[in-house]
Amino acid sequence: MVTLEIGGTDVQFLVDTGTAHSDLKTPLGTFSSLKSSITGATGQSASYPWTTKRTVNLGKGTVTHSFLVILECPYPLLERDLLQKLGAVISFEPEGGILELKPPSAIMVMVPLEDEFKLLKEGTEPPEQKWDYLQKRFPLVCAETNSPGLAKHHAPVVVQLLASATPARVWQYPLWLEAKGKRRLTESRVSTILQIPKPGPKKQVSEFLGAVGYWRIWIPGFAEIAKPLHEATAGGNTPLQWTEACQQTFQLLKTALTSAPALALPHLNKPFTLYVTEKNGVAKGVITQLLGPWKRPVTYLSKKLDLVARGWPTCLRTIAAAAALTSEADKLTFGQDLTLITPHAIEPLLNSSPSKWLSNARLLQYQGLLLEQPRIKFATTTGLNPPTLLPESDEQMPIHDCLETLANSRGGRPDLTDQALPHAEITFYTDGYSFVRDGVRYAGAAMVNQDQQVEWEQGLPQGTSAQRAELIALTKALKLGKGKRINIFTDSRYAFATAHVHGEIYQNRGLLTSKGKEIKNKTEILTLLQAIWLPQEVVIIHCHGHQKGSSPEVIENNAADQAARQATQKSVGKQMVLLPTPVLPEKPKYTDKKITEMNRRCWTRKRHGWWMTKAGKTVLPATVADTLL
Repeated sequence: MVTLEIGGTDVQFLVDTGTAHSDLKTPLGTFSSLKSSITGATGQSASYPWTTKRTVNLGKGTVTHSFLVILECPYPLLERDLLQKLGAVISFEPEGGILELKPPSAIMVMVPLEDEFKLLKEGTEPPEQKWDYLQKRFPLVCAETNSPGLAKHHAPVVVQLLASATPARVWQYPLWLEAKGKRRLTESRVSTILQIPKPGPKKQVSEFLGAVGYWRIWIPGFAEIAKPLHEATAGGNTPLQWTEACQQTFQLLKTALTSAPALALPHLNKPFTLYVTEKNGVAKGVITQLLGPWKRPVTYLSKKLDLVARGWPTCLRTIAAAAALTSEADKLTFGQDLTLITPHAIEPLLNSSPSKWLSNARLLQYQGLLLEQPRIKFATTTGLNPPTLLPESDEQMPIHDCLETLANSRGGRPDLTDQALPHAEITFYTDGYSFVRDGVRYAGAAMVNQDQQVEWEQGLPQGTSAQRAELIALTKALKLGKGKRINIFTDSRYAFATAHVHGEIYQNRGLLTSKGKEIKNKTEILTLLQAIWLPQEVVIIHCHGHQKGSSPEVIENNAADQAARQATQKSVGKQMVLLPTPVLPEKPKYTDKKITEMNRRCWTRKRHGWWMTKAGKTVLPATVADTLL
């Protein structure tokens, strides 16, 4: 018999090497969800549960182990699994069976002789006592205990440097001076920036931004201040457009360096606090640490949000700002505790999963960066002071409910919903359709009322996509419902999302894609966002298309689909294109080869450099001919 301690309870086991798994008569805790089929001595099989992991004291250490629970077993059995962990050796002698446990093996560590002193215990006597002992033991070494004597008559020893040697010096990199626990810009570096003249081409603007951006940690909201200059450098090789806003930004960045605050050096043994706010698509923040009752700035952070985040409501833009600046702050805090303070309750917003605005990939990224970090704590403030980015002292300012604000955010019209009006004056079903035949795309759009009567149908120009046709049909329904209370059904998720969600995104971000390019169907989207205000009250409802059934919604939506298909067969008519009147340049530019040929043919040169043939016709240069013809 062997006694082992399991979860604080002593249990006597009968050693048995016949089976693989140890078992108990009582669970001594909770069961796990696992079960195993055991065949007993009678040949019958039964299912028995497993316990959860138990802490087992083996005498020479502890292990975690799961046991089978067999109530019918007369004794708890110690089987091969635990015997292996014990390192047991079972032998049979004439006196009987003997159970031996292997002693723990010794570990030998080889240390080089020169590193042996590292293993010795350090002395506990203070350094002053050691110094007194050394002075007494070697009195002739130190000048304090050995007066000069004959040495005072000797000439001083002068060490001459080689001609190729350079004395030690401190390189003046454009960094802070670490003195008295603060970081401050040197006057020489600031004066260098102040002497930079007004930039000429875009390359000089980029060089100025690079020089000033090196000290961006001293400039609160650097990304927001420098935004006009960054926009001016866009556009490839186009000429620089130096506007009044660019000039103001140029001077403001210079002034900001002259009034740069003194920043404290970070202490990794203290927690950090990051204040974050967002304005005009730019994330701004400041990292602070407490010095007594005061908040001492350590560094200022700023970063421009991507195009997708710039189109979100204010509360969600703050989440993107917090995620961006937290990643930047990790470079300075090295994983220390961080308190994140914002004017919006970002923790409840992330827990609510606002999938209407955020994709699953982006939501998981923010949750993993902010919520899954136990070192990050959240707090909310009423607002941050723009110059310092620290909390305002006014505690009477109300904190709005971010969840309620986000739920009430609409695409373009605040009262727009997707719940049908009970007393609507009219109900429209819209649809668009397109198909390709013989390499040509045909399209049409239509609209029917609640009585399956076609209110409007129209064939659209060749090449029109189905999404564009859906937008045109929805816009037509809004125009026909001007001044009325109407319900509009559409089976297009694209048109529905444009009216309900994307309208606000386009207002905040501009009509651009996430890559900064112009969106498709720009004209139709702008017309839709304007027409959405025409009805007195409007509801846009999404319904599933191409369904079977007898409900009014299915029947009328299928009627709209059939009307749109028939509209594609209608003639659109000729498309009239108005081209600008071509204008000849004042002075043409002929190639040397062309001039030689015209002289050979005895053609004449008229005023302003134009050449005429013998028949009186004007000779056009090749570049002008391509433009006119």
